[in-house]
Amino acid sequence: MHNKILIPAGYCYALTCSIFSCIAFILIYILRDFEGVVYVSRDLLFIYVTLSIIMLKKHTRWMSSIMLFICTFMIFYLSRPIASIFDESYIRDSNKYVFYTFSDNTISTIFCFFGISISSVIIGYIVSYYRYPLMNIGIPYKLPNTIKNRNLHRLIKYVICLTIPGTIYKSLFDLYLIYQYGYMILYMELPEIAPSWARISWGGFSILFPMLLIFCNNKKSFKKLAYFYFTINLVSFIKGTRGELILPIIFFMWFYYNNFSSKDISVKKISYIIIAIALVASTMLLTRGSKFSFDIIIIIEMLFLTQGVQYVFMGNYIDYHNQFALKTHWYILYPLLAQILWFFNPLYSEGKSASLAKETLSLDDQVMFATNQDAYYNGAGYGSSYIAELDALGGIPAIIIGSLILGYLINWFEAKYKTNKYLVLLSWFWIPSLVWKPRGNYIPSIFIPILSVLLFWAFDKLNSLYSRQRINIFNTIKHELY
Repeated sequence: MHNKILIPAGYCYALTCSIFSCIAFILIYILRDFEGVVYVSRDLLFIYVTLSIIMLKKHTRWMSSIMLFICTFMIFYLSRPIASIFDESYIRDSNKYVFYTFSDNTISTIFCFFGISISSVIIGYIVSYYRYPLMNIGIPYKLPNTIKNRNLHRLIKYVICLTIPGTIYKSLFDLYLIYQYGYMILYMELPEIAPSWARISWGGFSILFPMLLIFCNNKKSFKKLAYFYFTINLVSFIKGTRGELILPIIFFMWFYYNNFSSKDISVKKISYIIIAIALVASTMLLTRGSKFSFDIIIIIEMLFLTQGVQYVFMGNYIDYHNQFALKTHWYILYPLLAQILWFFNPLYSEGKSASLAKETLSLDDQVMFATNQDAYYNGAGYGSSYIAELDALGGIPAIIIGSLILGYLINWFEAKYKTNKYLVLLSWFWIPSLVWKPRGNYIPSIFIPILSVLLFWAFDKLNSLYSRQRINIFNTIKHELY
């Protein structure tokens, strides 16, 4: 007989609460034109998210995938709504690239989309947990310590070392461009490009580095790996691209607490980390011409409000979607096509233009071109939103189904990734993509992850062939001698 897997009580309460909340947000969406619905939808969203965190936290960790997703969901989507408790202008004003006042209908729609999505994600997560409960927390994936695997590890390290000079040179070159032309030059047609050998090395490092996670099976090797990564990318962090620093930090924290710690991170440490990230993010903004503040409260406030700009993006998307240069349901496919088209369609490598806006599936491009073309041509943008992509695909039914699938995958990956070396490798791409998803695309970019998996497979096969050849030669010599 199979042992039944019992869902923890906290998860049962969260599941029930999520189902009723999803239905409530759908009803509110239908009634969104009535007076006062804005405040009802906002307050219900706050109450639901708070209760969900309390119920889920009883049986999971802060450094679990689902809690990371909920926390970044709150930062990117709910920072401004939370601030609106003290100043209503935070939810009323579109004040980023186009300036006007959101209607009650638009605000209610935003809150309903947020509520429907997060409740569906949690439903999908709990359903997945029933089939794939989380096991072996604090125990890492361990590749057998054989001569063959040690040789494979050594081979990968040697090849990565070959990419280091070019990677550092590429970062220095980008830093030079920023100080010559300003930060936004990275999002425009580049007046100069780094040498081919440097760009190939940089791409090679991005593809090869995740392979080292497969051999990271103790705290000592983990610390060496983290120090190595941040040392090599130190120059890249100075450029001012906050995600390039913050996302790896979050990944290494997640990897450590899932593989090498039986305890969860404390709230005290989380507070220190938030303050540290806020300070670093504020410092990195100096490369964009911003002023630095020494007031910790102001720094943290600015971090949350600047990251919470996706609320404004959602409002602009809702109000301007009929004015997009390219009207389609398939913006969700942008990450699958963008990197391929970059090689074959010159428009994608020549910077922002009206011609690009008429062809690209990027929601960021469409919203920016519709709201502020001058800022669009200068490389400005919001990022995207997985909720907006799902809405464009098929409205509320697509938001529900897409969010259910996302929640299911969040648990499935965390429950399964330690069972397969390729999933360990892919965790390097999955966790940052998940954390960034409220500000990014529903479908993550798969070009580099696929190359990384295929290259590791090739290294593994070549190493196996080499190992067999050595064994055959050794056996032949042994036979001749004896």
